[in-house]
Amino acid sequence: MRKLLRAIGWLIRYFITISAGFATMTAVQALAAVHYDGVCRDRDSYNFEKQHHACSWLIRAFVLDDERSAEALYDRAKLLSRNDRPNIALRDIERAIALSPNAATYYWARGCLRTIVKPATKSVYQSALEDARLAEQLGATSSEFYQDMAQRHDELKQHRQALEDADRAIAAAPSSALEVARVVRLSALAKFNAFQSLESAASALLELSEQDWATGIAHMYQAHARCVAADLDGFISDLTAFATNPNFDLRDLLDLYRDHGGYEDPITSDMASAVKQGLRRTIALGCGHVVPPRVPG
Repeated sequence: MRKLLRAIGWLIRYFITISAGFATMTAVQALAAVHYDGVCRDRDSYNFEKQHHACSWLIRAFVLDDERSAEALYDRAKLLSRNDRPNIALRDIERAIALSPNAATYYWARGCLRTIVKPATKSVYQSALEDARLAEQLGATSSEFYQDMAQRHDELKQHRQALEDADRAIAAAPSSALEVARVVRLSALAKFNAFQSLESAASALLELSEQDWATGIAHMYQAHARCVAADLDGFISDLTAFATNPNFDLRDLLDLYRDHGGYEDPITSDMASAVKQGLRRTIALGCGHVVPPRVPG
């Protein structure tokens, strides 16, 4: 009987010791997690290896906590994507969705990564759009989300829906992001061939914008609309403003106009004779091949 009581006492002390050890490990782990979480999410860091190690540590540390493990996988996926590793990033997002299937952000991210990793086919674009719709059903409503949704519709040449998304992006945009949303709408209007609305929207952005990059793009789209309308004077005025904007290089744009519309430079042009002869279709053809510049950042 004494031996039995002694054995029970030893077992009790053993489990108390082990439990205390786990408690100590948990406290240390929690302190480490705070540190690694900051390192993993530091967008200003240029040390990929250090950030990747921190994110991977968090994924292992929270192996029994699905939500936190999914967050760490998502953060690592963003890091991988920023460092030109989209294939691995997509695998991390898939794992995050498996652990946390009701997180809108993960579906949004998966849709974006699909279009980078997979071949540019209609089925890939459709899958990306389905992910965006799932994200919306789960509560994604930010301006940036609707901008991406507009891109998903644009990839499928669903330009009316893209324009509707652009309008929602403007409605949801905070004042600090309003110019970017307005630029997305300009692109949607151009692809929807709504040139009168495009010109007025570009003009409105020029009046409101306080940033050089936004005014440059507004001049570019306004030139596009005026070119289609055969307004050569307005076209040259806008294109000259675009050419002198410090954020853009006009050479590629001029090459396109020269190839398709006889355009030589911002001041003199063979397009002038085309306008006098009423060759509006030639000018419209040139405008139709202009590729809008990317928004900086």
